[in-house]
Amino acid sequence: MRLDWRYLFHKTTIWIVFGFLLVFLGSLVYSSNVLYGWTEMDMRRVEYGLMYQIESIQILKFVYLMLVIFIGILMNTESHRNLAKYIIVHQTMKLKIHIASTLFQWIIATVLLLFLITGLVAFEVVFTPYHVDSSEIIFISGWLYLQGVIYLALTNLLLIALPHLMVGLLPIILYWLMEMNTNQDVISSHILWSWMYRHIPNPLYEQDHWIVLGEWETYLIFLLISLLLGAFLQVRKDIL
Repeated sequence: MRLDWRYLFHKTTIWIVFGFLLVFLGSLVYSSNVLYGWTEMDMRRVEYGLMYQIESIQILKFVYLMLVIFIGILMNTESHRNLAKYIIVHQTMKLKIHIASTLFQWIIATVLLLFLITGLVAFEVVFTPYHVDSSEIIFISGWLYLQGVIYLALTNLLLIALPHLMVGLLPIILYWLMEMNTNQDVISSHILWSWMYRHIPNPLYEQDHWIVLGEWETYLIFLLISLLLGAFLQVRKDIL
């Protein structure tokens, strides 16, 4: 994990993460209507508050998943694999390194989500008169974390099977395709979208609340299969 830590916190990586955080902050400022002033926000608190709650969670989801996928891509670059080659002394070390790297990525994903949620809530409390619905935040946080680790597992799996940087763009494309098809009627009438939404959680705002279309057991099974398949392919490879 120390190798992963040193590799992740490179100057370039820090600047990229910082850029995402600026996008997150700028998007919150825009969607909250803070620039209109406190009086205007307070007068239209219900209308603006509802719009802000929906848009801020969409912003949170976008920034978090892009960061998670970025971490997955970074941890599967050739330069990172070359670092691990120097500490492999036997075949079982591959599995240990893979497990350690996966756990490290999950830890980073956890810290990122906690940081973003804390920032979102703090921004709403300090800079807006809107009401913070803690139950919605908790609901979204749980599903968003599961969504994030599934995207991590898929990113790792794809880059282990096909170690090319462009392959890392496939999870991003998958995310955009799912976001472009968020109508529940469209999803239920299309076999492919229905299958994806029942295996990869993607919270949707329907009828004044957030929902997911699948069951948590199915999501966990899909995550476990992705993790095991990724570990199997990693161990079977001649090199990292």
